[in-house]
Amino acid sequence: MYRGGLTVAINRILVPLDGSELAEHALGIAREIAAAARAGLILVRVIPPLPLLWPGPGPEIEAQLKAEAEAYLEKVAGQLRDGVAEVEPVVVNAADVPGAIREEARLKGADLIVMSTHGHSGLGRWVYGSVTEGVLARSPVPVIAVRASQRPRPFSPATRPPRILVPLDGSEFGEAAVPVATELARALNGTLVLTEVVWLGAPEPPGSVRPTVEQQLDDARVYLERLAARLRSQGVKATTELEVGFSVVDHLLEVARRVDADLIALSTHGRTGLVGILFGSVTLGLLRRSDLPLLVVRPELMARREPEKVEAAAAPAGSEPARQLELTGREAAILASALKSFADVYPAGDPLRDEVRVLLAKLKSGPATRRSG
Repeated sequence: MYRGGLTVAINRILVPLDGSELAEHALGIAREIAAAARAGLILVRVIPPLPLLWPGPGPEIEAQLKAEAEAYLEKVAGQLRDGVAEVEPVVVNAADVPGAIREEARLKGADLIVMSTHGHSGLGRWVYGSVTEGVLARSPVPVIAVRASQRPRPFSPATRPPRILVPLDGSEFGEAAVPVATELARALNGTLVLTEVVWLGAPEPPGSVRPTVEQQLDDARVYLERLAARLRSQGVKATTELEVGFSVVDHLLEVARRVDADLIALSTHGRTGLVGILFGSVTLGLLRRSDLPLLVVRPELMARREPEKVEAAAAPAGSEPARQLELTGREAAILASALKSFADVYPAGDPLRDEVRVLLAKLKSGPATRRSG
């Protein structure tokens, strides 16, 4: 359980822009956080190589595009400087737009990226699997994704403190977003709403006895209340919400509506194994279906801040004993389809994608009949 020892300071916030009004929808929440946390803003505009835009360009066109980008960022920066500690405009030439954004975050020492889920690149939007997904999947820092089709509802520490919904699953991986959400709540005078959906479709490990729904609800209730009490003891306002059902995303959206949430903060992965895969799909489901800004934290980011903890808990590669799983042909096909969809979400070279592909290969090479029935 998160014990509150890990602190996450927000001193610099990076905001990618592409010149479109849609991309600028991320500016409002970035400005509010920067003002409350006394953080600086870094405005980044990435210009792809001209051959990607049109053939046969001259150096004068390149210079013109750069000058226009610099003028645009300076104009936006001028509108933000009132109330923000520092605003730095940066123009970068790069073919790999998400890679350039991630690199600027690293070079500039950003603690948070705030960006629109749609912009003006490619097919007229930043799509999942393109710029936004490329940043989310491998960002060196937490990311707040703002749906461009919906301007975030304004909030402020004094007049309207935000309510931050934090979905959890009882695992340390699932708690990766808690330190960042806690820092936002402190800066913005907000309230954390800790929630867990007891998932009735969770797989049952071979040889184990599934707890009753009542037992699962009791365990989840105790877990949430303990975490909320720990946060309250540190001066953070926290409440709890407990749900049960088959669709985690549907229930989280319902809780968000019921508590009037302003932001959802969650980890990209939860428990290991199949539940971890489906928890990753929860992140994607919320990205596609929720109108609220979504704070996404990769668990490995928080692990890097606690190396002694990770080293103590880490096991040598391949040391975990193998387990047998019996499946019918139909069950195997469903699992293979889910694994393939999950693998396609992450870019080539991502360790998790490689692990999922290994699982797929094992599934395909297994016996044709895995279990009768």
